[in-house]
Amino acid sequence: MMNYNEFKEVLRNEVQKYFETADVQLTTKRKLNSVILDGLTITPKCAEMTCGGVRTTPVVYLREFYERYQSGVRMERIVFTIARILIAESAEAPVINEVLVDWKTAKAKIHLQLIKESWNYDMLQELPHKQYLDFAVIFVMELQSTPEEKQSTNVTYELQKMWGVSIEDLWNAGMENLQKEGVAILSIEEITHGLLPEDGLGIYAMTTENMVRGSVSVLSEEVLKTFSEEKKADYYLLPRSIYEWILIEKTDDLDPVYLRLMVIDTNSDPDKVKPEELLSDQVYLYERKTGKVRIA
Repeated sequence: MMNYNEFKEVLRNEVQKYFETADVQLTTKRKLNSVILDGLTITPKCAEMTCGGVRTTPVVYLREFYERYQSGVRMERIVFTIARILIAESAEAPVINEVLVDWKTAKAKIHLQLIKESWNYDMLQELPHKQYLDFAVIFVMELQSTPEEKQSTNVTYELQKMWGVSIEDLWNAGMENLQKEGVAILSIEEITHGLLPEDGLGIYAMTTENMVRGSVSVLSEEVLKTFSEEKKADYYLLPRSIYEWILIEKTDDLDPVYLRLMVIDTNSDPDKVKPEELLSDQVYLYERKTGKVRIA
């Protein structure tokens, strides 16, 4: 059995055989929380492949495929699967140069993403952002959005300069799009499709309507205000992942230290939450009297 480095090189060489007009290359991508992932990407050899403008280059990450190889999946099958993904995604890759150049077009595609500031220090050196509690709010531009797939890119200082906009302009565009998208707070009964009755447990999930970057839902203070006033309760917010929050009704016998240990335990298991999808190891509290979220 090949080790991981041997696997990557053999894989690149074999996938290359499917592409006569593009180079298949190994790449590394820095994801959230300082996670570095290996992948395969394709680079056109000729200008014709970018006819009509600059296109995004698809990346297939290799961690999952090496695990399949270790479990006994044949190398030929893995090569075919990755080649098929690269062919399909390169054909559907959006043309991005018009979107990148024109702020009037770009601002409708600007979305917010919440990340842990201390876990993403290096990344934040390149990205305009705003602080929120112990988080940084970065700006993401969706290049293509379908029910099956969403392609996006982080807004860099370089993009911000090219557009000639301020961080407040980016923030306002992102908040406007968040409001259009909407925020959902679901009961345990709704989450489990009725398998578990709510039964007065006071446990809910909060996310955006499409559940993409759903942790930014915490920025919708009006939604939290309306919800907590309706329930006549304050709520602990547990960071489930970058996609959602778990809301638990605050009671006198509920210890936030215990809740934080729950969060840390969940975060430590990559089968529950991938390292690049972790949001925080803290517990937060929304209080009706202040209308604000704070660290518990």
